[in-house]
Amino acid sequence: LTYVLIGEVKEVIYVIRGSKEPWWKAVLYEYLALWNCVDWISIICAYAVLGTYIRLQVETGAANVSLARIADPGFANVTRAESTVLSAEVFDNVESMVSAESDFRLTLMFYPMVVMLRLFKSFDAQPRLAVVTKTLATASKDMAHFFLVFFSIYGCMAINGMLLFGQEMEDFSTFDRSIITCFRAMLGEWDWSQLSSVGRLYAGVWIFFFVVIVVVLLLNMLLAILMDAYGVVKSKASNMEGLPEQISEMVRRRRQSLMQERVRLNDIWDAYFQKIGDEKQMVESKTVVSYKDVMRTVRGIPAKQAKRTIANAQRELDEANAVPYSIDDVKEQVDLCNNRAQIIHEEVASIRRC
Repeated sequence: LTYVLIGEVKEVIYVIRGSKEPWWKAVLYEYLALWNCVDWISIICAYAVLGTYIRLQVETGAANVSLARIADPGFANVTRAESTVLSAEVFDNVESMVSAESDFRLTLMFYPMVVMLRLFKSFDAQPRLAVVTKTLATASKDMAHFFLVFFSIYGCMAINGMLLFGQEMEDFSTFDRSIITCFRAMLGEWDWSQLSSVGRLYAGVWIFFFVVIVVVLLLNMLLAILMDAYGVVKSKASNMEGLPEQISEMVRRRRQSLMQERVRLNDIWDAYFQKIGDEKQMVESKTVVSYKDVMRTVRGIPAKQAKRTIANAQRELDEANAVPYSIDDVKEQVDLCNNRAQIIHEEVASIRRC
């Protein structure tokens, strides 16, 4: 926990020092990102859990001390007034202990969710493990517009159910209960005997429209949006290295670093950052760099690693700038083949006439 906090503070200082903007702009525009926010949320949540745990231990100790006073054999000799004071102290300490335990459980409840987010951050470093998060990111715009329509229709159906079944069923008696009951009905859980108490025809019509609109149409549209984004992300990740290959590469780099046959990529970054002084300018620079330039800038880097680093960087640049092969390109090639086939057909027909 403290290691993560120190790492985040160092990153903030690094961003502020490397930016030419005011510190608040550097933090706002250059540092704040989804995964950095996840790190800070995990830090805050972890310290909240630690604080509530310490409070629980203190309150438990105080409650034990007050209970020990009552359990002491000499308690039988105290006056009525002293007994009243000690009893009130016991009740107050136990009440504080129960409140502290409730707060501890409440803060601890959020921590598994934070751990899940940190797992997603770890998965994002591996292309094949990041398929889920990248699918959600790719489909986020379409899902935002979809949920605007979905919640509008869902709210109308919940109000309709409250007005239709509210006087007969407690589950539809208020709007919030109607929303929860409609969610259960969306998952296939409803009681037809209670619904039909308002009339089989009315209940049947409401169930029909709810199932067709919400379950059959909207939920399947949501799945279609996600599957479409998943297909795009999956096609890009199919050529990426898997987890075993990445682990093997990490082991190879570690072994070479111990044998002083390579330098860390962080050292290369730090060397160029020290040379240029501005991270944004360094990233956006169009200057062509050769492996000899890398060897002059980065102290101790072998020529083999410098050549490999330049080659990998050039390959990633070419892949990033490559124009994807679209349906229009396919149509253009098909039309070209069709025209050539037509020319051959006409030439063969002319030869036959001769």
